[in-house]
Order: sequence, then C-alpha cells, then structure tokens
Amino acid sequence: MDKLLKEYITFLQEEDKNPSERFWRLEERIKKDKKRPGVRIRLEKKEAIFDAVRLIKLGVIDFDNIKDFSEEFQKEVKSLMGRMANW
Repeated sequence: MDKLLKEYITFLQEEDKNPSERFWRLEERIKKDKKRPGVRIRLEKKEAIFDAVRLIKLGVIDFDNIKDFSEEFQKEVKSLMGRMANW
C-alpha cells in the first residue's frame, strides 16, 4: 500500500497536466488498484502459503516480509516458488 500511495503522490504532482486530468487519472487508478491482491485479499490460514507466493510473484511483498514466519513456512513458500518457476 505504501508503494501505491507514493505512486498516487507522483500522479498528483505532475505539473504538466491540469488538475482535472490528474484527478480523473488518479480516480481511475484507485478503482483499478482496489482489485489488486496487495490491496484487497481474503486471507485464510489454509491458503497462507499460496497467498504469500502470489503476493511475492506480484511484487507486493518480498521474502524479507515473511522472515518472522516459521522456518517451515518460509521453506514451503520458497519450494513452491521454485516449482512454479519451471511452469
């Protein structure tokens, strides 16, 4: 979310565009971003490993963000990422 907020600030600071254009561009971007997994995701414990893999692949989080999870969880995520890379 922090990354998105920084992008929104950049949109709003584009002085070469008129305020109306900046507003509507931001509004459209927010509407699109609301559907992204990093913004809106239904988390269930049984799907946590798959959610972590999906978020990593989308660039929403990285391995550093799961460092406080169990070693087993981290290994499973890395293993699944490795298997998916071959698809």
